[in-house]
Amino acid sequence: MEGAAVSSLKVQHTTRARKAHKPWHGGDKHKMKELLEDLHTHLNGETSLEKKLMHCTFPEPNLTDICTVANPCRNNGTCVFVWKKNTHYCKCDKGYTGVNCDEKIDFDPCAAGPCKNGATCMAKVQKGKASYECYCAKGYGGPQCDQRPCDVNPCLHNGTCRTTAGFSSYFCDCLDGYGGKNCDLVIGSAPPEERYGSKVLLVSSGKEEWIQQMKERLGGKKVTTPPPVADAPYKSPKVKKLEREEREKEENERRHKEEAEMEEKKKEEELRVEAARIDEERRLNETLRRNISLSLRFIFSLVLSLAVALFL
Repeated sequence: MEGAAVSSLKVQHTTRARKAHKPWHGGDKHKMKELLEDLHTHLNGETSLEKKLMHCTFPEPNLTDICTVANPCRNNGTCVFVWKKNTHYCKCDKGYTGVNCDEKIDFDPCAAGPCKNGATCMAKVQKGKASYECYCAKGYGGPQCDQRPCDVNPCLHNGTCRTTAGFSSYFCDCLDGYGGKNCDLVIGSAPPEERYGSKVLLVSSGKEEWIQQMKERLGGKKVTTPPPVADAPYKSPKVKKLEREEREKEENERRHKEEAEMEEKKKEEELRVEAARIDEERRLNETLRRNISLSLRFIFSLVLSLAVALFL
């Protein structure tokens, strides 16, 4: 389709500028040619706008939702179709794995309770083979969380032994001037960035899991002081969500309670002010009545005196 130009008053000496806008298209790759705007700026301050909309074509999307046509997911698996990528994936039910949920897991590795001392067992399936990983509670370590590595305190030079949250290992939080797995290396008093380069944020011990955890926490950004690693048991995303919702609920209740208390104080203050106003009005009325009574008595006495004087 083509649009007509909108003209303005005829003037002399105009300058012309053309501005091309990027084509707009939707998620299904509909295409539209450029929209051109011809802007005329006149020397006397008048402007006119000429718009031309070029030919547009909107082809129908040629996408087939395989989840509705022929569900490839077996054993009660849920089929999810991704429109942008024109593909799908299967969310398998418990006990099954594979691209189409057609591989049965022979057993639940966590059913026997291999993780000890309040640890959380996480089942893993790779190529149809089931395994597990233990996420230890505070103070415990080892593949099955049946060890307490910090009881013997392997950290030297007054280093602090800590169990890493979610991993079955320990690391040493070393004092300034010491480093290494067990704080057994003297690194001097120079800052880490001066001794080891500007990319070094922390010199301490820890296995590969702890190093990876620190990288994820820092997010690749340089900070002056790395966040402390808390001694805490592993918590699943579901538990964290419930705790967050509980905190938000408590915060809302606390805020509502404070607002109610403030509203109550406001009402009490209004009642106090109203009572003071009523008392002041009552006092003024009593004073006025006394003054009127005294005035009437004075007038009555004066009239009586005049009457007596006239009769005499």
